[in-house]
Amino acid sequence: MPRGNGNLRASWRGRRVMLRRRLAEARLAMLLLSRIPAGRIGDPIPAIGASAWAWPLVGAVIAAPAALVYLLFHMIGLGAQAAALGMVAAMALLSGAMHEDGLADMADGFGGGRDKLRKLEIMRDSRIGSYGVLALIFAVAFQMSLIAELADPSRVIPVAVGISMASRSFLPLWLWVLPPARPDGLGQSAAQVSPTAVVMALLFGLLGLLSLGLMTALWVGGAMLLCTTLVAMLAKSQIGGQTGDVIGAMQKIAELTGWAVVIALQ
Repeated sequence: MPRGNGNLRASWRGRRVMLRRRLAEARLAMLLLSRIPAGRIGDPIPAIGASAWAWPLVGAVIAAPAALVYLLFHMIGLGAQAAALGMVAAMALLSGAMHEDGLADMADGFGGGRDKLRKLEIMRDSRIGSYGVLALIFAVAFQMSLIAELADPSRVIPVAVGISMASRSFLPLWLWVLPPARPDGLGQSAAQVSPTAVVMALLFGLLGLLSLGLMTALWVGGAMLLCTTLVAMLAKSQIGGQTGDVIGAMQKIAELTGWAVVIALQ
């Protein structure tokens, strides 16, 4: 057999292995960040951090059907508020409300804990307290009012998809930058994120925003980076690093920030 043919076959085998690995990581990202069936992941199962590059893509998959719910409610004449609520509810259901859960847990822990250990203990408790309830009420009401302000499916749908992608694109960055606050849990298991995955996630997030126009994309992306930086600084001072709840809360806060900037720029 000519040496060139052998090298070509080895190259194709390597590409197939790489493609299977990327598909497994994308499936893992879908299973981690959503309740949408993604099929079985074959052995070897990738590390959670290896799936980080695909997290913005999960945001697009979640936002697309939620946008259809918005469009349906709008078409049957339920009004801007009901259509906005339908979108928010659909996105929460499709994501398993994990980001909302993280926001509530972080609010309870940071608001009610006296020291690092107590804050982490509260955040791990499955029960929700008054700080968490208020955080969820304010977050849902604020997001609803912002979506309803656009009141036009041709504008709401691309914004929803772009912001859903971009708000998840910053999460790998902070998993890479911030140390885990506890030696176990999702924050620890997802912390092994490569710089390549961070860059890929950020590029996918920016790509999602470009449908809004370059300047709007830059303003929204910059605001999201700023707000997640503030959350990261708060988490570092409160508990010494990140947890799964902190990362989940970052997504929700970034999402709200993105919608607020879009409304402010219109």
